[in-house]
Amino acid sequence: FSRKIEYVIDNRSVGYLEYSLIYDRMEIDNFMVLDEYRNNGIGTKLLSMCLSELKSLKKEWILLTHTIVPDSLQPLLLRSGFEKIGSGFIAKIQ
Repeated sequence: FSRKIEYVIDNRSVGYLEYSLIYDRMEIDNFMVLDEYRNNGIGTKLLSMCLSELKSLKKEWILLTHTIVPDSLQPLLLRSGFEKIGSGFIAKIQ
């Protein structure tokens, strides 16, 4: 199934993370923070909320595949435990 986590400030969605659950893994379909709200920790908070949900669902892997990962997102993924594989990223949920 698919799920969307939103980050809202003053009744305005300023970022979101959409993912699909497939067997023992989760695939991130979309991950976006509005330009004017970047570098404020919103992406980190969205990813953290997603990881918490996945741990409670007993999922083991997170994948970003078949997607263009912008240069601005790559440092967050690497800090969060993701490894670059080809054109995507993967992380084992602890």
